Amino acid sequence: MKAILGRFNAVTSFLQLEKHELLEFRRIAGLIYKKAGRWKQSVALSKKDNLYKDAMETCSQSGDRDLAEELLSFFVEQVYRLIISRKDNFVHMVADKWCGG
Repeated sequence: MKAILGRFNAVTSFLQLEKHELLEFRRIAGLIYKKAGRWKQSVALSKKDNLYKDAMETCSQSGDRDLAEELLSFFVEQVYRLIISRKDNFVHMVADKWCGG
C-alpha cells in the first residue's frame, strides 16, 4: 500500500511540474518524459513551450522516424504561418502607404 501511495504522490507531483507556471519546471517534466522513453509526450511539451532544441534532441534520441516526420511537419507549418503573417503585415503597410489608408 505504501508503494502505491508513493507512486500516486510521484504522479501527482509530476503532473504539477507539467502544468507549472515557470518554464523551467515544465522543461523538467519534459526531460523526465524523455528519460522514461515517453518520447511523444516529451516532444509535445517541448513544442508547447517553444523549446525546439529539446524537441529535436528528444526526437533524435528516440530513433522514431514517424515522430521526426511529425516534428518536421510542425516546423514547416510554423514557418508557413510566419511567412503568411508577415506577408499580410507587409500588404497592409504598403496599402496604408500608397492608398493613404
